This record gives sequence, structure tokens and C-alpha cells, in this order.
Amino acid sequence: MKSACTMYEQVKSDRNKKAAGIGKNLPCTDIELKLAKKTNPSATINNLISCCFKNVALKDMNYEKLKAINSDVLENIHEYVNHIHAPTVIPQTKFSAAISLKCRHIRSEEKHRNGVSTVSKHKQKSKKNQTYSSNNHEDRNQKRSKATNEILIEDMDQDKENSDDII
Repeated sequence: MKSACTMYEQVKSDRNKKAAGIGKNLPCTDIELKLAKKTNPSATINNLISCCFKNVALKDMNYEKLKAINSDVLENIHEYVNHIHAPTVIPQTKFSAAISLKCRHIRSEEKHRNGVSTVSKHKQKSKKNQTYSSNNHEDRNQKRSKATNEILIEDMDQDKENSDDII
């Protein structure tokens, strides 16, 4: 049992050394690498892509386009993720799919953000028009009420004059 634990610790130490060596090849700081690591390999991939391709508009990218820009960085990210998430092996298809999905998600978020702002502007405009028409309606009701009150007051005055004539 003791030898199994020792062997496990040795393998873990070797993996960490290899991961540290690969991490030095990535255009990220040590802090960014530590912050990028998540329990889910796809989340780690997404964070590393954001860190390593800071000056690239990811919304316009996918895996193939990023590979054309810098295939070495992508290979290093893939190898790094495999080491830090061992014994889980991340196949190339899952790796490329995670990157393309990340880029598509960024595009979708941006579209949604732009769409929401348009919708909210439309709602604000509609609400403003509703308030305006509501105010006009209230003004008309107040004018009618005022006119009705004036007529009633005139009628009362006439009734009073008529009653004075009768007495």
C-alpha cells in the first residue's frame, strides 16, 4: 500500500512538473494559469483560450481560424489541459469543439446584448408613448370634468335665481 501511494505521488509530481514546463510555453502569467484551471476541462480550455488569445477578437474565430493564427499555442494548451486534468484524456475533437463553442457563445452573447438593448429601447419608447397618451387621456377627462362642473354650477345658479323669483 505504501509503495502504491509513493508511486501515485511520484506520478502526480511528474505530471505537475510537465504541466509547469508546458505552462511556461503559454503566453500567460503563472497567476492566469492558476486562475484558468477549473474542475471541468472545457472550462479550463475556455479560460486558457481567453488568456492566450487576448489580442484576438474571439467572436470572429473558431478552432480552425485560431489554429491558422498560432497552432503551437493551441497544441500547448491541449497538452497542458491533458496534464492538469489527468487521468482524464481530452480528445482532439472535444478540445476543438470546446474552442469553437466558446467563440460561438461569445458571438451569441454579443447578439443577445445588442438585441436586448434594442428591445429595451423599444419598450422604453412604447412606455413613453403610453405615458404620453395616458396623460392626454387624463387631460381630456379633467377638461370634461371641469366643463361638467361649470355647467352644474351654472345650473345651480339658474335654479337659485328661479327659486328667488318664486319666493
